Amino acid sequence: LRDHKLDPTGSIPGLVAHFGESAIAWVPGNILLVTMATGTIYRVPVAHPERISKVALTGTLRPIADGIRVFRNGSIAVINNGLGATPGSVQYIRPSDDWRAATIVRTQELADLLPTGINPGPCGTTWVIEGNVLDFLQGKPSATFTIHQV
Repeated sequence: LRDHKLDPTGSIPGLVAHFGESAIAWVPGNILLVTMATGTIYRVPVAHPERISKVALTGTLRPIADGIRVFRNGSIAVINNGLGATPGSVQYIRPSDDWRAATIVRTQELADLLPTGINPGPCGTTWVIEGNVLDFLQGKPSATFTIHQV
């Protein structure tokens, strides 16, 4: 799929000049969800990617959406890493109308400075990782990271 909707539109002065897509996930109904770092979600029907459309969100998806965890019921959790000047968080989103619309039902603030990954765990749990990305971006790679349940 090539579409101008997915062009880079975001920036962080002094850090990143251009960024666009930040995460992708397959959800039931054979749909790909593509998050843009700036807080938009696009719905892409796998059988007809030319029908890409913006998901009508109730609520505001925080920048920078950096990962998606899909639940069995088709809802998602999005990890936001905080580089966009907001705290790191997990936002829980419930779809309607086959992902043509969705509602942010809860935002969970995290103590992590820049969480970047979100994954399912055993028994329906959700886990996030924070790998000291800020150190890396400042030229000081780190071998430490934190993984915890949210």
